[in-house]
Amino acid sequence: MPGRLASELLDYLTPHVQPGITTGEINDLAHDYMVNVQHTIPATLNYAPPGHSPYPASLCTSVNHVVCHGIPGDKKLKDGDIVNIDVTVIKDGYHGDTSRMFHVGKPSIQAKRLSEITYEAMWRGIRAIRPGAHLATSAATIQRFAEGHGFSIVREFCGHGIGRQFHEEPQVLHYGTSGHRSQAAARHDLHRRTDDQRGPSGHPVPRRRLDHRHRRSLAVGAVGAYGAGDAGGLRRADACPADRRRRHRRRSA
Repeated sequence: MPGRLASELLDYLTPHVQPGITTGEINDLAHDYMVNVQHTIPATLNYAPPGHSPYPASLCTSVNHVVCHGIPGDKKLKDGDIVNIDVTVIKDGYHGDTSRMFHVGKPSIQAKRLSEITYEAMWRGIRAIRPGAHLATSAATIQRFAEGHGFSIVREFCGHGIGRQFHEEPQVLHYGTSGHRSQAAARHDLHRRTDDQRGPSGHPVPRRRLDHRHRRSLAVGAVGAYGAGDAGGLRRADACPADRRRRHRRRSA
């Protein structure tokens, strides 16, 4: 039920994602629909893991170079933008978390190609998930397909389980070696942030960024919000522990 309600919220927002609307106005539309129509709770509003400031909005809007967890505000969408809208609702104590990428007006050729590669990478990873299978097999499937088409995986953050808590085990990486790490149990509701990412034309558009070498970067998992300022606890909550340890070792070397 919560997952379906989250998807229905994105359906409601779809016709409103047009040039000229601000991300703050999208947030207001979503908040009103969640509270007054769906009778759900916006999970992101005032979400604050220990040590972090409360998140100030009812969803995340990540425009162009912002990978995810962008904070809604006064920014107006313009023709050619791509924007990810990431929503999480709470219904009867359970969380439903999904996101969708939208074309604003006419997308670029690069966005179209990113759409095709990301969408296929997502489904290849999903098809690899079954009871008894290793999560790393799904991760390796995604990585192999993406890198085989000239893209790279952003590794700083990862996907996660979801249920009564916003962020639960298992940690879901999007790169790795087949057959290693934890197993996917049937009881887990695995959340891949590329799930349900369709634009108004029916084609998914991935969140992306350009790194310092201007390499195209395919973000198949939950990744930090680059260029959006501090997204606070939300951004930190999806940080992959394994990657934090790796960064610590690099700094200590």
